[in-house]
Amino acid sequence: MCSKNITLLGDAAHPMVPFLGQGGCMAIEDAYTFAILSGELDCDFNKVQPLYEKIRLHRNNRIQSASMLQGKLNHIKNPIAAFTRNLLMSHTPLLAMRTNKIWNYNVDEEISKALS
Repeated sequence: MCSKNITLLGDAAHPMVPFLGQGGCMAIEDAYTFAILSGELDCDFNKVQPLYEKIRLHRNNRIQSASMLQGKLNHIKNPIAAFTRNLLMSHTPLLAMRTNKIWNYNVDEEISKALS
């Protein structure tokens, strides 16, 4: 995500497949994180960049993986597996359980932890 004086964010750093609808959200979180760190660390990019990567890389990788898995689930070709998926999704809170983890993420908490 960072190299010398260049920092990538959003799709430039981690293109997302669209199955969780989180690409734009990740870009906003990236930009917000970078801006807050830049302000807190007086634009010392030798300090900002490693913290930015520490905060963002794991989350972005997890969202990418989850989105790719959701894409596979969305495009199941086997009719029995698709029926089972649809039945589970309509009678259990599986989707809510997966998305609540994403939506309940608090980037400010992660920034505070990294700065302390």
